[in-house]
Amino acid sequence: MRIRSLLVLPVLVAAFQSGCCGSGTGGYLTYHNSTDFFVHVIIDGGDSALWVPPWGVGSIDACENDEVTVVVAPGQTADGTDRLVVGYCCGDSFGNNGNCGELTATWTGRSLVADIYSPNCGGSCPYVAVRRGGEWVGQGEALVGALNRGAARGDTVPLPAAREEDGRYAVRLGAELQEDDYFESLSLRVVDRPAGIEVVPDARGTLVAARRVARPAAARDAGGVDRTAELSDDDGDAWVGDDTSRSLDGRPRDWAIVEFDRPRSGTEAVLVIRGRNTRFIQDSYHAFMFRFGPGIRKFMRRASSWPGYGAAVDALLMRAGFALEVAVDDGGVWRPVGRIGPIGPAGPRAVALPVRLPDRTAAEPVRVRLTALPGAWEIDRVGLGLRSAARLRTTTVQPTGSRLAGPNGATLDSGAADPGDSGAATVRVPYRHSIEVLFAAPPPRRGSERDVFLVVRGWYEELDYSRRPCVAWGELWRAATHPGAFADFVVERLRRRLAPRAVATVPEGDVK
Repeated sequence: MRIRSLLVLPVLVAAFQSGCCGSGTGGYLTYHNSTDFFVHVIIDGGDSALWVPPWGVGSIDACENDEVTVVVAPGQTADGTDRLVVGYCCGDSFGNNGNCGELTATWTGRSLVADIYSPNCGGSCPYVAVRRGGEWVGQGEALVGALNRGAARGDTVPLPAAREEDGRYAVRLGAELQEDDYFESLSLRVVDRPAGIEVVPDARGTLVAARRVARPAAARDAGGVDRTAELSDDDGDAWVGDDTSRSLDGRPRDWAIVEFDRPRSGTEAVLVIRGRNTRFIQDSYHAFMFRFGPGIRKFMRRASSWPGYGAAVDALLMRAGFALEVAVDDGGVWRPVGRIGPIGPAGPRAVALPVRLPDRTAAEPVRVRLTALPGAWEIDRVGLGLRSAARLRTTTVQPTGSRLAGPNGATLDSGAADPGDSGAATVRVPYRHSIEVLFAAPPPRRGSERDVFLVVRGWYEELDYSRRPCVAWGELWRAATHPGAFADFVVERLRRRLAPRAVATVPEGDVK
């Protein structure tokens, strides 16, 4: 109830500070005709592109939930009636005169096939990379959900590819998508540990040591399909829960149940879960926000200065379905043990979840349930180990130098942009720019293995190209007062995406 009131009050107050507009703000649909035929691309009740030539490319006006019809132009088949009706959901443009979707028509054998794609044209989070062998290797995203200054927070990002080169580590944070990034502090946490010990951050960024981390003995999804292989190794073969027909506690959810052999001793365990949110859920967020009009970004930036904004954003992300919910079977009752917050789709991340195991006999397996909004998560690995009391040497390392680089890699500012300690000035990294930071590597401890983590505090702001301040207040009010609005939107969008592609087959002998 508190979260709902936090949303409703800003809606009422901000309505007096910016204009109002209806939903359905326009955008553009880009089309690609990859066939050898002329085609018509028709928006039901709207714009059309007729006689698009073979391999032609263009764009037409499109609005939210428009239906697209693709027709093989007359004269190329016996009757010219081969047509496709493709469900289409506009997204991502926010009325900024950018692409809100792409349609590609292709010819396969004797069939015309059309697919709709919704590219991510919105903001994201800072992308993190480390330099290794002269190249930048992506490590994922930082500060997921820290949208606008009021949601500034800290984050601990594992850097598994980090290697010392010339006595230093080099880390890059880039504003890859349509956003500006702001960093209040950056440092490295370097951990030397015994072999056989895994060190993984928990949801709060605290480092947790685990020993004897075991693979699952068995794993099945909600439909009973064996998922043991997908959830056993860091190999990119991930489980994605995308069954839209199921629900849990009255909410659309999909899940997998993972079984482990019970550890021989101890009940203080650690679940190590490696995964990330899907690109689909990130694109769905942008498409959902599109419904509220071109002024929504201005409104959220203004609201970020109000007390409670950051807590409200965190709670809304959890409630909306960006979180992975984890429970343990405790005598036939699923006992919640924690949730893992959003992890950006740019790269998977390992997260530790301390768990106290139920008291059971050694023969009984430990059963863990992972629950997610359909289409929201892909999980690559789940492991179970025991808490370790091994001696770790942890060193915090401050930057020794940095540079701000432009889109072509040219140095724009060297040394001046140095977000070292928390007392330094906030560093702004504009869209398509990056900050590259150097850290001196501490000497290794003999007989130990090393893990490196980036510790960062900051936020990001999505770019706002539109000069229109209007917000679709009716749509925003309905979303604010309906807790399941985003989940329902995602499920319906996923159903359309998973539906069989529309295919029109030309009868034998009809192609001229």
